[in-house]
Amino acid sequence: NIAEFYHFYAGAADKLHGETLPIDKPDMLAMTLREPLGVIAAVVPWNSQLFLSAVKLGPALAAGNTVVLKASEHASAPMLEFGRLFEEAGFPPGVVNIVTGHGDPCGRVLTSHPLVQRISCTGGPGSARQVVRNSAENFAEGSLELGGKSPFLVFEDADLESAVNGA
Repeated sequence: NIAEFYHFYAGAADKLHGETLPIDKPDMLAMTLREPLGVIAAVVPWNSQLFLSAVKLGPALAAGNTVVLKASEHASAPMLEFGRLFEEAGFPPGVVNIVTGHGDPCGRVLTSHPLVQRISCTGGPGSARQVVRNSAENFAEGSLELGGKSPFLVFEDADLESAVNGA
């Protein structure tokens, strides 16, 4: 259930904090701070949009960031409807943004924008190459999930209804 991912990350939101680190110098203090990066670009393909959005939006929002999600040009309508749920849930305007369009110019402008601090992209190798090239403009951190066709085997003793659901 995709809602469980959002529930998990919502629960993590108040668990992210800095720590004071032990140090052998009495006149010094060493600590870590957890601070939001800022603007996160999330690029999702046409398949598994809601799941992939959950694993990108959930942690980014829990850490205090804003997100610009680029929906696939092949199936953007569901993501636009999904974006309305954030407004309905009371998120402030601009915290979650959904953009649509082709990789060039939409994806290019998003992933090279100077305010984007991190890019999370799920797609094919061609898309990943473009994202890496584009992020050279803004030095954004990136994480790439290069999808495949996710083949799996169904054995004769499998629960077929469950296997179909998993497919």
